[in-house]
Amino acid sequence: MGLTIIPFALSNITEAIFQAQEKMHLIAISTVPVYILRIIVMIWAMQLKYGIEYLGAILFFSETLILVIEWIFIIRLVKIEWQIDGNFVFNTIKSARTFFAIEGMAVITGRIQILILSLLGNEFLVGLFGGIAQLLQPFSIIANSITLAMFPRFSKAREEGQDKQRQITENIIEIY
Repeated sequence: MGLTIIPFALSNITEAIFQAQEKMHLIAISTVPVYILRIIVMIWAMQLKYGIEYLGAILFFSETLILVIEWIFIIRLVKIEWQIDGNFVFNTIKSARTFFAIEGMAVITGRIQILILSLLGNEFLVGLFGGIAQLLQPFSIIANSITLAMFPRFSKAREEGQDKQRQITENIIEIY
């Protein structure tokens, strides 16, 4: 199950490229069908009494499939030039270490619930929790995309005063 972090992290990078290119719909196209298929396969595997190892393998392969699908889209969207500048990488990591720590804690927080549930509960509860989390994933993607899309406008509204901030905030709340 721990290996899942590799394709998951790489797919987050591709999703950031989609966001930069304003092609967020490609994120939904590449993830939602796999999430639905994953939940169906996991429920089927649990009904056949497969263990947590198989569920972890399903999770790993589904995240890898998402990564492959996203890379198929990315190759058509962006011309890839492979070059690594060591100084740039070092300086970026050095200047963004707080961000890395925050994101690392977010990953741990997201996975700690499953770990605690697996220690205190049984495989059925872990599977049920994972299934519910997968069903909520499309909503999370949409909510995060809306938040990211509204941020630049909200930042500009700071200069325009509290009334403009209040109006934009009300619009955001209406969308949710």
